[in-house]
Amino acid sequence: MKRCLTVSLFVLLAAGVVRGQTPRLGREFKVKAGRVVTLDGGKLRLEFARVAEDSRCPVDVDCVWAGNAAVLIEVGGKGWRGKRTLTLNTNTGEAEAGYGRYMVRLKALSPQPRSNRKLSQGQYTATLLVTKD
Repeated sequence: MKRCLTVSLFVLLAAGVVRGQTPRLGREFKVKAGRVVTLDGGKLRLEFARVAEDSRCPVDVDCVWAGNAAVLIEVGGKGWRGKRTLTLNTNTGEAEAGYGRYMVRLKALSPQPRSNRKLSQGQYTATLLVTKD
């Protein structure tokens, strides 16, 4: 029973990020859409809410323009105090936004679209970098 509780606790703590990664300030980490992570000793909560638009050029198509994906990130303090939505873009020069003393930067969004299939929200993973001044 004790072992089961330990494993369950670990799964709950790790649910927000891609396996094997612990989100830390100043280090890139990956988070799946719909997941919440905490940083800076729990002082900052961050949720990869969803991809609002994805017009990126499919990998199997030749495009004139690379396109853009707009990623919505919910950020807030402990208990979501002061919660705010940040819109980060892959290709418009607006890949970062601030929240208090924190800066959140979108480094990458995967997977890349393909012309023959539509991506669901649950398939997206964002690579983020959060820093604090």
